[in-house]
Amino acid sequence: LILLPRDKIGSFTALTIGALIFLSTAFGDTIPNLRHIWLSREIVQVADSVAPCMKKQIISVGYHEPSLVFLAGTDTILAPDGAAAAKALKQNTCRVAVIDGHDKKPFLAAFDGVTQKPQAAAKVGGLNSGHGAEALLTLYRMPPK
Repeated sequence: LILLPRDKIGSFTALTIGALIFLSTAFGDTIPNLRHIWLSREIVQVADSVAPCMKKQIISVGYHEPSLVFLAGTDTILAPDGAAAAKALKQNTCRVAVIDGHDKKPFLAAFDGVTQKPQAAAKVGGLNSGHGAEALLTLYRMPPK
């Protein structure tokens, strides 16, 4: 049984305090720690850990959220397709390619006949807020020489 004061001001004060506690918990701790909805943040963190060089650059295909560019830097390459991402990765092996499932085959096909092929370094999954759908992205890097 919840006992609220019977007068309007007392009830309003109790509800306001309860709302402040709820909102501070939800927006201060719970929501920021939901990794599933912060896909760009997770991509950047994983790219930092798998990048073959100290200064990394991200190439993204299929995931073109502004938050990725904001978090990864304005030098982030938003490639139009897998072949363009492969070309950019061949040009600079310090880059990390973030490839969605639709562009995976064209990306890998661009390395046919090449001795140095990219390695799948990690997978990141979550909500693509721009499309409102689940996304499973693979991060690729070139093997060390």
